[in-house]
Amino acid sequence: MRLALTGRNLTITPALRQVVTTRLEKLDRLLHGSIISAQVALQVQKDRVNADVRVTTRGDHDLSGHGQAPTARASVTAAIAKVEHQAEKVKGKLEARKRRPAVAKDAVEAVVVEAPRVRRAAVRGEQEAVSARVIRVRRPSAKPMLLEDALPRLDAAPGSVVVFRDAALDRLQVLVRRADGHVGLVDADA
Repeated sequence: MRLALTGRNLTITPALRQVVTTRLEKLDRLLHGSIISAQVALQVQKDRVNADVRVTTRGDHDLSGHGQAPTARASVTAAIAKVEHQAEKVKGKLEARKRRPAVAKDAVEAVVVEAPRVRRAAVRGEQEAVSARVIRVRRPSAKPMLLEDALPRLDAAPGSVVVFRDAALDRLQVLVRRADGHVGLVDADA
């Protein structure tokens, strides 16, 4: 992070520089190290010290805050607190965007089936029955696409699965990455 700390009619003391860097490091941790640069300008006007803080982050976010107090330390703290509030808002929006959208209630029908499952006790060699739940979910049909479009969506890890509706055949198909590295095609409607 680049820091530009300027003072107009004010000398920047090492203690004041330490306060600014400490608060900006806290802000940088809040944003997971995405601060590119920060500009802090302090200006004395009569009996007040104005602090203007501008922070540029990755993702084209410019956060700015203005603080006014009798001392330079208090005005910088107030300005950076405003920037921290903006950063929490940006962070909340980014985290909310990562969540999947909810499926409409009409599109999902869940059926819970209790199925017995046997688990062995490692110490005694005994078996005990544990019930496992199978949840059947009905969703709208898979997205229609060609086989050539579905292949890049398949992960390289063995056991990866892609379910799609073949646009040419209008059938539900499943691609499975096999343990030997090849791709298996399962025709679910056949």
